[in-house]
Amino acid sequence: MGGWAWMAAVSLVTAASPRGVAPTPAGSAEERVSVLDMGARGDGIADDTEAFARAAATGKTVVVPRPPAHYRVTRTIRLHASIVGEGRPLVRMYGAAGRESHAMLEVRGYRGPGLLIRGLHLDGQWDGAGTAGEWSHNVMVKGSRNVTIEDNVLERPYGDNVLIGGEGVPEPSEHVIVRRNRLLEPRRCAVAVISARGVLVEENVIRRRSTYVAAIDLEPNPNGLDAVWDVAVTGNDLDVAGIAIQVFTFGDRSPPSGRVTVSGNVARAARFFVKPGETSAWEELTLTGNTFLGRGGDRNAFVEVSPPVRSVRILENRIHAVRAGGDRLVGIEGLEVRDNEWTGPRGYEVQVAGCPAARFARNRITGFRAALPRDAAAGARD
Repeated sequence: MGGWAWMAAVSLVTAASPRGVAPTPAGSAEERVSVLDMGARGDGIADDTEAFARAAATGKTVVVPRPPAHYRVTRTIRLHASIVGEGRPLVRMYGAAGRESHAMLEVRGYRGPGLLIRGLHLDGQWDGAGTAGEWSHNVMVKGSRNVTIEDNVLERPYGDNVLIGGEGVPEPSEHVIVRRNRLLEPRRCAVAVISARGVLVEENVIRRRSTYVAAIDLEPNPNGLDAVWDVAVTGNDLDVAGIAIQVFTFGDRSPPSGRVTVSGNVARAARFFVKPGETSAWEELTLTGNTFLGRGGDRNAFVEVSPPVRSVRILENRIHAVRAGGDRLVGIEGLEVRDNEWTGPRGYEVQVAGCPAARFARNRITGFRAALPRDAAAGARD
């Protein structure tokens, strides 16, 4: 990981890490409550929703023991404190059709020292085909601060594995960590960041066959208020269809967003990082130390960035495209492309246009020709 990106990630961890602010799940019996004590059965037949809701309403850390089968829930459980699993208990949502009422866990308006979601297996039971909605998430964080989601298996939501935002709450979420989870087969995104400051998405395993939106999507709502700032996406293992990471805003309906660092990820995807045209302004986007392995069957692209955008740094990445396609860097104020290695088939191309005072150094290209400035592709060859 490059030095600047490393410092950015460390600053986020310092601000948001549970090692500094979040409570540990251990504690006295008075600080914890088991869903079994509130009547949950975990047999896969009885509805355990009310037992989970009663446990969460106590304001204590909710403990979820491993059940004989699985816990059955039929509506959203709103958390007021941490929830931890023992033995990776399986919780399944029934009746979800993309409605927000069937998001599995919700954290809304939390402003405490730290809320932890750890050690659970949440299954939203999306069938891989339904398109009725996109709001039945595994975990939904709204207008909250100091939330850590780690060491879980989150799968098959009829929406996102994790959504972080305002979503009807005026305040953005702040200091949120999504770390060391398995984020599997969402209808929409593995991680969607809608309205937030200070988010770390780190060391997750992400698998997705849906091509809807992107695996990791930074996308403020078009309400003139939502924005996304200070996000680090680092050390993740992605094997996904479509787009791995996208930053997206809705033209003149969104204020500027930025300070996004994408570092040390390994991705098999058709397209790695996309900032589409006709979106509003983003700034300070850094891609460093990533490995892009492409994906067969689709056009490949490592990076596609269109205006308006200011300050983009593409440093020390390894790009191994397996299909024709290419990268486009257009209309960027302040572009640096350095120490990258591209390998790809004939028919792949790297295009740079309308980027005044762009800086290039020590890039290597193998297997295709690139329409770059003369010093952009040292050692370039067919």
